[in-house]
Amino acid sequence: PKEELLGLAESNYLELNSDKAGHFYEEAMKKYPDDIKLLTSYGNFLFSIKEINLAEKILERARAIDPL
Repeated sequence: PKEELLGLAESNYLELNSDKAGHFYEEAMKKYPDDIKLLTSYGNFLFSIKEINLAEKILERARAIDPL
């Protein structure tokens, strides 16, 4: 389920295990590509690991889906 994948990604990120976090984020993105919470969390994660270009694309996608 979505919440489980997101929880695993975020907990690994908080534990500074970026490889595992990236894996769980990618798995979640395959299944739930338009989920705003997931897109925002993944974008922030990507910024934290200096994947700036991809982070910007992910966050722009979130903004396009839900411009607030």
